[in-house]
Amino acid sequence: MIIAKTIAGFLNTEGGNLVIGIKENKGGQENEIIGIESEFSPLKDPCTDGYRRMLIDEIIRKYLPPEIFHHVGNHIRIHFMKVGDHTLCWLEIKKADDAVFVKVQDDELFFIRIDAETRQIADKALVNYVRKRFS
Repeated sequence: MIIAKTIAGFLNTEGGNLVIGIKENKGGQENEIIGIESEFSPLKDPCTDGYRRMLIDEIIRKYLPPEIFHHVGNHIRIHFMKVGDHTLCWLEIKKADDAVFVKVQDDELFFIRIDAETRQIADKALVNYVRKRFS
């Protein structure tokens, strides 16, 4: 869900890059490269291809609208890179032409990126944002 809302936030603003496999440390400590290898074991195909399929099938398909899933290559490019002994997953996300809502049970939530964080907006703020951004 965290990855889905971050992807939607980038789609709804100006696009951007999401790198998975870096632990953000608070309190002034340096961020840590931990890689995605620990997430391979539960996968049907425990490698980068299996990870890519998991992102598409279990996150993008499950939480984002069909327009994004069916045209994922137009919106999201998935890359993998080695940094030392660790593999990072880099999502290059383009801004969407239409508002993208995240499906969570019976709700549809709207997220945007503000600086380095993803925020949900609703009600009047949502109406104003969508009117200005997507018109």
